[in-house]
Amino acid sequence: MANIRWGRMGIGIVILVAGWAKAEEPNAAALVREVRAQEAWLDRVKSLWLKAEVTWERTPQGIAKQRRQLQKQFPGQNVDSLPDLQPLDRQRTEIAFDRTRVRTRELWPWGVDDLQIWDGKRYIGREQYKKSPKGDSYLISPGSDHRLNAVFMSLSCFRAAAHPFWWLNSKDHEDVARLMGQPEDFAYAGRDTFDGVECHVVCTWGTWHRYYISIADGRLRGLKTGNWGRPNDIPQLLEFFRKEGHVFRDEKELAEWYQSRKPEEARAVDLKLAANMLKLTEPIFEFGLADYREVAPGCLLPMIQTYAKTFVDEDGRIAVELKKAIKITEVHINEPLPDSLFSIEFQEGARVHDQTHNPPLTYRYKPTFTPEEWAAIVADGKKRATRDQDRERKQQALIGRPAPEFPADATWLNGKPLRWPDLAGKQVVLDFWAEWCGPCRNDLPTLSALHKKRDENSLVVIGVHPPGSEPAAIRKVMKDFDLGYPVCVDVRPTEETVSWGRLYEQLAVDRIPHAVLVDRQGKIVASGELNEVLLKAFESAKASN
Repeated sequence: MANIRWGRMGIGIVILVAGWAKAEEPNAAALVREVRAQEAWLDRVKSLWLKAEVTWERTPQGIAKQRRQLQKQFPGQNVDSLPDLQPLDRQRTEIAFDRTRVRTRELWPWGVDDLQIWDGKRYIGREQYKKSPKGDSYLISPGSDHRLNAVFMSLSCFRAAAHPFWWLNSKDHEDVARLMGQPEDFAYAGRDTFDGVECHVVCTWGTWHRYYISIADGRLRGLKTGNWGRPNDIPQLLEFFRKEGHVFRDEKELAEWYQSRKPEEARAVDLKLAANMLKLTEPIFEFGLADYREVAPGCLLPMIQTYAKTFVDEDGRIAVELKKAIKITEVHINEPLPDSLFSIEFQEGARVHDQTHNPPLTYRYKPTFTPEEWAAIVADGKKRATRDQDRERKQQALIGRPAPEFPADATWLNGKPLRWPDLAGKQVVLDFWAEWCGPCRNDLPTLSALHKKRDENSLVVIGVHPPGSEPAAIRKVMKDFDLGYPVCVDVRPTEETVSWGRLYEQLAVDRIPHAVLVDRQGKIVASGELNEVLLKAFESAKASN
C-alpha cells in the first residue's frame, strides 16, 4: 500500500512540475517584441555609414550543383574558370544613408564595382568593370529605385523587424511587415542551440521564420527562414494532424479542411504548427549574429554575421550550398556624411540608360553633347518607344484570335510539318529563339524538361527559329540542350516588311527570347516572357481540371 501511495505521489509531483514548466514557458510574442525593439535604433538614427569585409565560401556540394547548372546553360564549354565555381571569394561592402540620401557599394576581386546611390534627386546605378571601362553601364532613374528596398539585405542583421526607411513607399513597407508577421503570430518552439549558444526558439507558420534568442542575454543570435518542400513533408504533416485527432487522406483534403476554418480557428492551427515547426520543416536560409557591440549609445550591432543557403540534393537530403561571413570593420552613426559619398563620376564611352526622360534614352556618355547629337539621341529614344508601343499593341490585339498557320514552306527539325488541326485540344507553347542568341539559352533547359514531361503537364512545345542559320548550327544547339521537341525554321518575310520571319511578323515578335501560348481551341491567350506564359498555361490547366 505504501508503494502505491508513493507511486501516486510521484505522479502528482510530475504533473505539478510539468505545470510549473508550462507556466514558466516564455511568451513568444514578448520575445519577438524585445528583439525587434533591439533593432529599432536603426529607425531613429540621423545617419549611418558602415563598411564590411565579406568572405564567400562555396561547399563542394554547392560547386557541383552550380557546375551542373552552368553546363546545361553552356553545353560543351569549360565552365570551371567562371567566378560562380570558385570555392572562395572576397568582397567589400559599404552602406550609407542619412535623412535624404542612400548609398550601397559592392567591390569584387575580379574587378566588378557595383555602386548604387540616391543623391536626393535621382537614383544612379553603376556597374563598373576595371578590365573593360567601355563595358561600364549606368542607370539613371527619377525615383528611388526599388533595388534600394533591399539596401540591408546584404547583411544578416536588421531582419527581425520591418524598418520604415524613408525611401520605402507605404505599400513596400506593408509588404515587408506582412512577410515578417506580427508578434502574436509566433509560438514558442522550445530550446535549441545556435552556434553553441543556448537559445529560446520562436517560430511563425506560413512565413517560416525561426528566431533563436539567447537565453543568457536576450539578444537575437540567429534566424532561419524558408521551407524546403520535400516529398516526405506532406506525409509527415498528415501524421502530425493524425496525432492531433484529424485524419486526412491527402494534402488536398487537409487544405480543404484548413480553408473551411474560421479565422480564429485557423490561427489556432497555425500557432500549433509553429510550436512544432522544428520537426515539420527544413529552412532554406540561415543567418547568424555574434560579437554584439554598442557602436553608439543605445545602438547594439553584431560585428560578426554569417549567412548560409541550403538546397535539396539529388538524394533528397538537405545540403549547404554556400556560406558567407561578414565582418563589420567600420561604423559611423549620426555623423555628417560627405557629399562625395553620393556622387558618381561618369566614364566617357560608358553606356547610359536614362529614365529621367520620357521616353527613356540610351546613349554613350560624353561630358558634353552638341545640340545635333542630343537631338539624335532624343529622336532615337522616341523611335524605340514608338516601336515598343506598336509591338505591345499588336501583341495585345492578337489575344483571343486564332493562331496563324505555320508557313507551308518552313523547314521542320525533329519532326514532320505541323498544322493547328494536328494540335487541337492541346495547349501549345511557341518558343521564339535562335542558335546565336545567348539569352535564349537560359530558357532551353526549362523547355526541354517541359517536353519530357508533356504527358504530365499536357503542354506541347514548339520552337520557332528565324531563317538564315545553317541547319547544322541549329541542330548542334538542339543536341547540346537535349531539345526533343519540333522546331519550325521560319521563312523570310515579304520584302515590304522588316521582320525576322513570316511567323515572327504575324505574331509581332521582334525580339527574342519570346513565347506565345495557344489554347486548346487554337487561340492565342498569352504573349511575352516564358515565365509569364507558363504561369498562364498552368493556370489554364488547373482551371480545366
